[in-house]
Amino acid sequence: MQIENALVKKVAALARLEFSDDSLASFVTEFAKIISYIEKINELPLEGLSPLSHPVEGVQMLREDKVKGSLSISDALSNAPSKRDGFFTVPRVLE
Repeated sequence: MQIENALVKKVAALARLEFSDDSLASFVTEFAKIISYIEKINELPLEGLSPLSHPVEGVQMLREDKVKGSLSISDALSNAPSKRDGFFTVPRVLE
């Protein structure tokens, strides 16, 4: 794939990047290297392989949900510096 200044400027605009003319020339070279690495994937023998939904096969290692007791309102508010009507009160942030 031939990488030109116009293509790099288009990709940069999509990524909301700006390049000076000096850095654009060096980025064209770097961008061409990146694309050449990506094109190497096309050389891999991928026939017969199915896409993966996750890179590692296995069972989810999540714990089972269990219902447990929680703090009472009075216990939760016991160390609160300021409280009113069963709620924490905090300084106003927005006017």
